[in-house]
Amino acid sequence: LCIQLNQQSLQKAVKSHKN
Repeated sequence: LCIQLNQQSLQKAVKSHKN
């Protein structure tokens, strides 16, 4: 569960960083 949440957060951060 923790990992799943972390993965989602990471993906969001990567998208934000790309922008």
